Amino acid sequence: MTLIQSNYIVLFAYCKIVKGKDKNILCDLQKGKIKYIPQAMITVITLLQSQPYLAVKEYFKAEETIFLSYVTFLLQEKFAFQSELAASHFPDLENSWSSPEIINNAIIEYSFTHYNLKSLFVQLDDLLTKFIELRLTVCRENNLNELVDVLEYCSQSVCCSLQIMLPSCAPSYCSKIINTLDQFPIVNRIVFYSSEAKHTVNREKHTVYFIPESLEDITKATIASTVLINNIAYYHECQNHNPYYNKKVAITAKGQIKNCIKNKKVFGSLSKQPLKQVVNSDEFQEFWYVTPDQIIDIQDSELRYNYLITHDMKRRADGKYQLIV
Repeated sequence: MTLIQSNYIVLFAYCKIVKGKDKNILCDLQKGKIKYIPQAMITVITLLQSQPYLAVKEYFKAEETIFLSYVTFLLQEKFAFQSELAASHFPDLENSWSSPEIINNAIIEYSFTHYNLKSLFVQLDDLLTKFIELRLTVCRENNLNELVDVLEYCSQSVCCSLQIMLPSCAPSYCSKIINTLDQFPIVNRIVFYSSEAKHTVNREKHTVYFIPESLEDITKATIASTVLINNIAYYHECQNHNPYYNKKVAITAKGQIKNCIKNKKVFGSLSKQPLKQVVNSDEFQEFWYVTPDQIIDIQDSELRYNYLITHDMKRRADGKYQLIV
């Protein structure tokens, strides 16, 4: 049993209670820890934030053993700390999320036809895009010069991370591609899809992955519900945004502009309008503001602020959204 020597038991600001329909969790957003807790513990925590420890202990006198076990849990798991001051004397985390980028993440399919890749990268730079995944449907030897030209531009842009995916090829040509990409530190990952065997090569500047999955497999893939994200930035983004769609754009091999590469809806085409015009439209940004609390499939889940939901959605008559599965 933990010895209580202070007047108050205060929950750390980065520890948040999330209530679900049937279960509740206590999240440590700093350490990435999640613990399931009973409803009674939420009552205890709430009272401890405004009343002295001894007063709350007296309130639960009839259930003192359970009460003390809750307090011990909070302190030993470092969800809370002892203090001579009440919780009101400690600042809470600012419950807001902001990002200077208009688009911070882009997935691009490219077949060296239909549109100009460098022109697209110039537009993404204007949108302050920092993270780009380039999925090449082909990459012949006569395509390398264009790719190098794009990478030279990208290396001078605001982009800070570029992943390149391309079809598997003969070992000698794979080596040539890898050696060419070695010149560009901005390329942090190279993936050869449709490979015969799965293996990884660690290079000085980036990692090279050989995977058996096809580009179609990669496009259709969804994130498993067992994958949970638990940190301060993600939690705050979930309060007013949808982390999967927010500030993201996808470009198909034909130059179609989407909010997700696997979704059916097309918002425009690079051949018909500037990218900035499309992504700044209310229609394109609709999903950016669909929070977990607005999605009927997960709104009652205690883990709704931890999931990364990659499904398409549809708006219902009541203003809520439903996943298309």
